Amino acid sequence: MVCALVFLSTVSITVQALSLLAVILVSLFLQLQVCPFFSKKFNRLEVKSILVSAITIYAGLFYQTENIIECYTATEVKILLFVAIIAANAYFLLSWTRNIIPMIIDSLLRRLAGLPKPNGNLVPNQPSNRQFLDMSASDRQALFNLSFS
Repeated sequence: MVCALVFLSTVSITVQALSLLAVILVSLFLQLQVCPFFSKKFNRLEVKSILVSAITIYAGLFYQTENIIECYTATEVKILLFVAIIAANAYFLLSWTRNIIPMIIDSLLRRLAGLPKPNGNLVPNQPSNRQFLDMSASDRQALFNLSFS
């Protein structure tokens, strides 16, 4: 989003928003096709965040038009769009809180109890960062080649 603001600063806000919407839609497509996180919970959260971004940008585009809808007053439509933006962002924030806060609490309780951290790998059967760094160079290369074959 920052790139659009920087590189498209010489064009209108509408063009910037449409460019952002295109990037967001490509991101959504890639997210749905690749599912980069091992956890379904993280993949769902990412899809929700992308959809909320798209809703926010799309609804924000209506604020740029002069003639929103002829049969309604512009104020009514702007309030409705504002409520839609707030509702979508509140939904994502609640969803994020419901999914992430239990993980934070679990991590804090593990620390207080002196329990070891769970293996935080998002890819199954892969070594942790510490294990990877402790490997010999040839083992790292073999793992790297295996991952991309």
